[in-house]
Amino acid sequence: MEASCNGKYKSGETAYIVENGWNIRTVMVLSESGGLYKVRFREGGGTCLKAGRLFKTAEDAKQAVTVKEKTVRGPRSPHSFGYW
Repeated sequence: MEASCNGKYKSGETAYIVENGWNIRTVMVLSESGGLYKVRFREGGGTCLKAGRLFKTAEDAKQAVTVKEKTVRGPRSPHSFGYW
């Protein structure tokens, strides 16, 4: 997440956030106070976020998304837990 907000955002500026760990959403910055930014979603509504959650471009936000690979595990032996 090194590509996140390095500078301050101005009121009315467009930014991007990562929602639910994978969905990139466009927001408009409304104001900044004490390191928290009030943002409004395109669809309506809004929230307050720390500067580290905002990205200048959608590409920067995509780099922050980490894809977790699911590994399929088989049944485990009770001996592997040290109970016996």
